[in-house]
Amino acid sequence: MISKTAASSKNLFIIRHGKAEAEAETDYKRRLKPRAYKDLQCTSIDLRNYDKPDLIVCSSAQRTRETLACIQNIHQCTYTQVKFAESLYLADLNQLLNVLSQIPERFKTVWIIGHNPGLLELCQLFLTPFAITQLPTSAIAGISWNTNSWSAALQTKGTLCYWKTSK
Repeated sequence: MISKTAASSKNLFIIRHGKAEAEAETDYKRRLKPRAYKDLQCTSIDLRNYDKPDLIVCSSAQRTRETLACIQNIHQCTYTQVKFAESLYLADLNQLLNVLSQIPERFKTVWIIGHNPGLLELCQLFLTPFAITQLPTSAIAGISWNTNSWSAALQTKGTLCYWKTSK
């Protein structure tokens, strides 16, 4: 954990799905491995010290849905503002930025649950060079901006406020 988020800020938590089984009927339907639940316990437990998300945007793939369900179970809560987006399935950087550009200004803290390499590229865009060089499964990176505007935040570097991996 790095630091808590500020009261007058925009906060983005980038969550990579847990470790998934190698094979399934389709890649989209791959489920989490049992190990993923332990890994997500390790990486997400300290999120309870931060503001609950105002919005969660989650890839509609099976492994990302299961990642969200696991985090909800760990925190014993149900998040009400969840948007499952097929466009996040294996999204590249431009697709992710398009999704983020549509976040209403009223939301202070947003979680995005998805896939690499797009999520790693997103971290690298918003943080200083080499702040994050890998985003392994179950990793969570929290980025905070000292602004009340998502459009302003998405144009500048942020501050790493949360970083946990299971490794």
